[in-house]
Amino acid sequence: MINIDDEELYQSFANKSDLEKELDILHKQDKNQDIINIITSLPKEDLNYDILGKLARAYNNNNQCEEGLKVLLSLKDDGENDSIWNFRVGYSYYYSEKAKENPEYLEEAKKYFEKCLELNPNEPDGDTLLRWVYSDLGNRKLDEEKNDEALEYFQKARDLAKDTNDIIATESELAWAYDFLREYEKAYEYLQNIISLGRDDIWVNSELGYCLGGLEKYKEAIEKYEKSVELGRNDSWVYARLGDLYKELEKYDEALENYQKGLEIDSEDIYILCELAWIYDNIKNDCKKGLEYLEKTKNLGRDDIWINSEIGWAYNHLNKYDKALPYLEKAKGLGRDDEWIYFELGYSLVRLDKVKEGLEYYEKALELGKDDIPLNGELGYWLDHLGKYNEALPYLEKSKKLGRDDEWINTETGFCLNRLERYDEALLYFEKAVELGKNDEWVYSEMAFSLKKLKKYDKALEYYQKAEELGRNDEWIVSEIAECLENMGRTEEAIAKLKSFVVTEIGNTDSVNSQIAYLYGRMNNSEEALKYLYEAEKLGRNDIWLYSEIGWNLSGEPEKYQEALEYFQKAIELGRDDEWINGQIGFALSKLGKNKEAVKYFEKAKFINPDNEWISYHLGSCYRKLGEIQKAIDILKVSKEKGEFRGWTELELAWCYALIDEKEKAHEYLKEADSYIGGEIANSSELKKILNQLNN
Repeated sequence: MINIDDEELYQSFANKSDLEKELDILHKQDKNQDIINIITSLPKEDLNYDILGKLARAYNNNNQCEEGLKVLLSLKDDGENDSIWNFRVGYSYYYSEKAKENPEYLEEAKKYFEKCLELNPNEPDGDTLLRWVYSDLGNRKLDEEKNDEALEYFQKARDLAKDTNDIIATESELAWAYDFLREYEKAYEYLQNIISLGRDDIWVNSELGYCLGGLEKYKEAIEKYEKSVELGRNDSWVYARLGDLYKELEKYDEALENYQKGLEIDSEDIYILCELAWIYDNIKNDCKKGLEYLEKTKNLGRDDIWINSEIGWAYNHLNKYDKALPYLEKAKGLGRDDEWIYFELGYSLVRLDKVKEGLEYYEKALELGKDDIPLNGELGYWLDHLGKYNEALPYLEKSKKLGRDDEWINTETGFCLNRLERYDEALLYFEKAVELGKNDEWVYSEMAFSLKKLKKYDKALEYYQKAEELGRNDEWIVSEIAECLENMGRTEEAIAKLKSFVVTEIGNTDSVNSQIAYLYGRMNNSEEALKYLYEAEKLGRNDIWLYSEIGWNLSGEPEKYQEALEYFQKAIELGRDDEWINGQIGFALSKLGKNKEAVKYFEKAKFINPDNEWISYHLGSCYRKLGEIQKAIDILKVSKEKGEFRGWTELELAWCYALIDEKEKAHEYLKEADSYIGGEIANSSELKKILNQLNN
């Protein structure tokens, strides 16, 4: 057991007591428990410094470092300047089970190993264990983000390295630490050195791959990772790194292939699942496939901001906004507070008909700095949707200014300008959209609408017909075509167009019948107008316009004045109270001989618009019939000065003066009236009464 060729060692052993010899032999045989049993059974007086030192050593070697430490600390007065005692204390602290829970143990180990080497630089294994302590402290300091201290410890470990293997080991640690800290240039230097010293295994190729990736030397990094695979590495980590590198090179098929290899090894590798989801979502445009990986990741326990954001985004792009919203809200609740989350939340909400709420999120994204094409386009579109065209337009223009110049932005801007009655400008945008390839019924309808508003009816009609040719066949376009035809003086064609539509399955509506009636009314064909107005009423229309229009058409026939009054009254009940309705009621009442009631309505109409000569003429006539001649004369004289009812006003004045026996004035006005409407006076039995009044 003892090397007899080593005279010094042999003599040292020979001079020991029998007990010490026995304990040394047991130590050589690793019979630590036997040593413990022997020493602990000795009487106290036999327990000297050396024997207790051997007991502590046996405890340490028997994985009972706490017991060993107790013994050693009891010998502190005798041992603190003894290198072997310091070594054993350091050993107890380093290998103690409590060291895992107690960070101070590692610091204590460092202190005693350093003291050991200070007392005896050649203490066997002293430098090795201190080097290990420095390495462990370096790793701990990295975990504590005390990076400078960590590097200092790793360098101390390197300084203790003596042979090639130790140098390789310590420089490998330094390389790893610099990689961890993303100081790739320094890491690369150490990696190159350890390779030159002969290390060419899985670890060094993997680490070099990682380092080269950090240096953005992706192709070289791939070579190193692939070499590590050739040397036998076959885990999900290496395939994940290869996938990352191919992704950086935008070789997405190769990236997918490597990620899939990693997933075959570990089907629950959350990192790989997320990377696969990202590629399918963002590169392959296959959000359905991406969601499969995202949901698996979620089920494996990842429930952070990223996963909820990504799932919400994917559902948004699958148009499943009701499913997207809870995930996006979860991401926000977890602390995401950037422009991206507010944009995506807005995107979901506006499409769930929560437009105002969605716009608030869009505005928040804008406040946080998002001022790009998508956000400006969305704001413009949805403000248009709410009818806020003045607010919408600047966003649409900004989106175009930022570079969007496709069919959509031009048509949407044109639409907005149309609603702002800027028809010339709108046309330019629609024309650009057509130039870019838009060729559908919608754009031609909008172009026609612009042209119609610009009173370019022939050109408008051309575009309306183009929209029809492309399949548009609804009430709106038929009505618009009819309006163009009417404005071009082709009223009968307009009526025919509407009539051909009204007999279709979708055409017999109150509005189409109303439009036909309106056109007949303007042609003074009250009989046909009333037929369609009554049909509109039968179909459910019961608004002011309809009742006013029916009343107006009825008031052209003396036998229908009373019915006309009933419809005018309905319009009044619904809130109409303007000069026209009061004038029409006054007219009908006067025709029914109810002049006193008529005056009330004519006076109201005149109050609303004192310059309406038709009202003044009929009001004067009513006062004349009621015998209030002076009032009649005063009103009619003012009307005469304006001259809009030449002849008729003079005739009324002639009648008024005849009634108060001022025949000279009466003859003057009659003569003047005759110069304008003489033929009508001669042919009217009613007007002849004036002549009789003057001749009596």
